[in-house]
Formats: sequence, structure tokens, C-alpha cells
Amino acid sequence: MGLLAGILVNIFYKNKNFFNFSGFASKADRDVHPNPAIRLLLNIWRNVKTTGPYFLAGIILTVLFQRYVPEKSFVSLFGSNRRFGVLMATTMGVPLYICGGGTIPLCGNGSRRG
Repeated sequence: MGLLAGILVNIFYKNKNFFNFSGFASKADRDVHPNPAIRLLLNIWRNVKTTGPYFLAGIILTVLFQRYVPEKSFVSLFGSNRRFGVLMATTMGVPLYICGGGTIPLCGNGSRRG
């Protein structure tokens, strides 16, 4: 498919640019403060401001999941038939996966009893 796409691009865009890289210009450097400690704090704040809402949404979804999804139904869905359970867990896990640290709260330790 990649080879076919390359041939089609070559045919239909022979004398034209197919890609537009004008939006990839270098942005101005934000790390301009002369004090390294303040520059570090500004970078930390920028990272928290960017990822914080997603992290908070993940915590809220985890709390709702652990509170309102019964453990028995989860075990019956994924535990009884191993092949179907693995297929379902993979199907659900692939789009929900962000990073290894994000999956830790969903694991639980099984100590909660409904």
C-alpha cells in the first residue's frame, strides 16, 4: 500500500508540492529566564498546566470506575472464558492506554469488598 501511495503521489503531484511544512517553523524559546531555578519552576508549572486536567480526569474516571462497576461483573466478564476475556481486555485496553503509570490506579489490589 505504501508503494502504491508513493506511485500515486508521484503521478498526481508531479510538478506540485505534496507536503506543506510551513507550520513547522521553530517557535520562540520560552526558556529565557537567566535564573536556572526560576526557569525550572516555570517549566514545571507549564507541564502541570498542560497535563494536569488530563491527570485529574483520569483520577475522576478511576474513582467512578472503582465505585460503580461491581468487581464480580468484571471478574465474570474477563475471568470465566480466558480467550474471550483476553480479547475483550485487549480491545478495551488499547484505546484507553496512555502510559504504564496511568494504568496503575485501575489495577486495584482486590481488597475492596462490595
